[in-house]
Amino acid sequence: MRLPKSTALRSSTLIRPSTSSPSLIVRANSSIHRPSLVKKKPPLPTPTITEFPNKLRVATEPLDTPGCFVAAVIDAGTRYETERNSGVTHLLERLAWNSNSKYSAETMELASQQLGNGMIALSGRDTVLYGASTFLKELPLAVSLLGSNIRSPLFLPHEIADAKSAALYEHQLLEEQPRLALGNYILETAYDGKTVGRPSLLSPESESRIGERELRGYMKDWIRPERMVITGLGVDHDQLVELVKENFDTSASSSSTFTHAASRPASASALGKSYATVSNVSDLSLDSDYEALVHEKAKYVGGELYKEIPTEEWTHLAICFEAQNFNHPDVYAAALLQQLLLRGSAFSPGGPGKGMFCRLNENILQRYHAVDHCEYIHEIFTDTGLAGIKITLKPHMAPQAADLICRELEKVTGKTKKDITKEQFSRAKMMLKSTLARAVEGRILSAEDLGKQILTQGKKEPLPDMLAHIDRVTIDDLYRVATDMFRPKERNAKMNLGLGTGAPTIVGIGKNVEWLGNVRETVRQWGLGE
Repeated sequence: MRLPKSTALRSSTLIRPSTSSPSLIVRANSSIHRPSLVKKKPPLPTPTITEFPNKLRVATEPLDTPGCFVAAVIDAGTRYETERNSGVTHLLERLAWNSNSKYSAETMELASQQLGNGMIALSGRDTVLYGASTFLKELPLAVSLLGSNIRSPLFLPHEIADAKSAALYEHQLLEEQPRLALGNYILETAYDGKTVGRPSLLSPESESRIGERELRGYMKDWIRPERMVITGLGVDHDQLVELVKENFDTSASSSSTFTHAASRPASASALGKSYATVSNVSDLSLDSDYEALVHEKAKYVGGELYKEIPTEEWTHLAICFEAQNFNHPDVYAAALLQQLLLRGSAFSPGGPGKGMFCRLNENILQRYHAVDHCEYIHEIFTDTGLAGIKITLKPHMAPQAADLICRELEKVTGKTKKDITKEQFSRAKMMLKSTLARAVEGRILSAEDLGKQILTQGKKEPLPDMLAHIDRVTIDDLYRVATDMFRPKERNAKMNLGLGTGAPTIVGIGKNVEWLGNVRETVRQWGLGE
């Protein structure tokens, strides 16, 4: 192996090994075989998928680490709630990993410690995930806990009470931080409080309406095998399939009885005996929303919401429009637009420098000292999406807030075709590629993405294909997609299923919101929206 010219040794110079190495002397220019120090890149993971008679699927991918991750990704969430059981998804998340027909609460705690306390539960508007991260030798225990947690929770009264307390505390914390609560207000306004616009957290108003009956009714409706994918990262596929057979009902007739009230006697577990109680809720008494909601599509309506908070230091404004859904062919261009605008914040967690060249940072945060935070919003769901900008500023600058947002949105629609430079466009592409590559390394994100793609399209799109899609996007594509979202009447664009109105969603909260002025008229003057 030839050394670089700047440090090349003369032929007479000897390279001697350390004293602890075998006694060898090698001349620098001698011709010998040296093994390559560059490791070959492992092949990109390709998922292996097995489907059972009841439509429950198992999908696995290799993982180049000593540990493994197994999760149940479920097509459920707050979009399938109604006024009757609003907040039930959030409460189920708080109730995860409690006692069930196989494990007592004490046994579950011991099992969690044995797994390294790597058990998680996450709920969203259209996805619920239960997962466990552990070493491969503990995989059988992890799948056993996963199955019993999903199929036969006990929902004891004191567990429900504790979960409600935790959920309401989260709701209180969010309400005390208006900038974080803004996202919920935006979606609730954009979709008239229905489907993806349902509240994401249990509220004090709905807390008294939810008990074991509502919990089990929701699980019977939406925790079904055909709506679930068991994902495994870093596990043997055949082993996981066998474990799922042992811990989940995979028979063809199990859809309506996949989850049930815990009434069978407790069995011996890997960690000792557990107990079970008989539920006082019969399946026959459970209310069902399945037929009413299973085919309901998200309908974007837009609207305005203003909420005065006298104790708040800042004024917050968001202006949003309907965007492309998860399966839309322009979804990569829409994601590039997010990287182009990104965010600017007076406080940067982990240190300054992140996103310092994005448009919102350069055009707003660096120019207006009264602006504390501005960020591009991009929410994406299976049948709809939402895009826009939110800004946080001092109340005395509130009259300018709508113009600042509208100016940035109008520029990216390409009226002059000169507002996005090649340098900005190239940087946005590299940032999006980097984001996708990093997401592959995150266990939770990888498991959720694997499950969601299989649930929505029956397969997972390989990373190289996604990167190729990004490469094919042009600046003109970016202008066209932004026009479809923010100026739909110009191209007579019908977003997604054509159910939306094209009207803007305007949400203003905080101090002196009346100083924001007539935001809707400002949006109209900029030529945005319907």
